[in-house]
Amino acid sequence: MIPPLDERGLLPPGCHRCKDWAELEERFAFNPYRQRLLEQAMQFVQYRLTPLASGLRLVVAGSYLSDKAQPGDVEMLVSLPMHSIGQHVGLLDMFDKEGGKRSIWTTHRVDFYVQLEGFGGNDLALFFQYVGEKTAADKGLDAKDKRGTIEIESWTLP
Repeated sequence: MIPPLDERGLLPPGCHRCKDWAELEERFAFNPYRQRLLEQAMQFVQYRLTPLASGLRLVVAGSYLSDKAQPGDVEMLVSLPMHSIGQHVGLLDMFDKEGGKRSIWTTHRVDFYVQLEGFGGNDLALFFQYVGEKTAADKGLDAKDKRGTIEIESWTLP
C-alpha cells in the first residue's frame, strides 16, 4: 500500500510497495498531464520492458511520486541480478539500440536505468531515495534529504 505524501509533498523515505499499475495510477495520476505521463510510461513497460525484463524487480522514483503538477518524466529502475544477465541480455542491449536511453525518454518520457545487482558500485535504488538538487531547490530542502520510491509488485502488462 502506498503511504500518503508527507508535509513536503513527497513520499516518506524508504522503498514502498504497491500491488500494480492501477494502485499507482489511482494515487498519482491526479490530473490529465500526469495521466498521460503514466500512460506513456506504461507503454514503455508493455512494449519494450516486459519482453526483456519480466520477473525482475521494478522501482518507480522521482518527482512523479510527489505533489508536483507537471513532473518532467517517470524514473524507473530494473534490478538485474548478475546470475540472470544471460536471460536478460536484451535489457542491456536496449541502451545501444533504437536511439538508446534518449529514445526511451523522448518516446515514453521514462528516465530508465538498470541496476546490476552484485556488481558493486553505487546502489541506484538508494540513490533515487535522495531528494536531489532540482526538488531540493523547488521545495527548500537539502539535496541529500530522503524521499520514497515504489516497487510495483505486479508490473507486467498484457
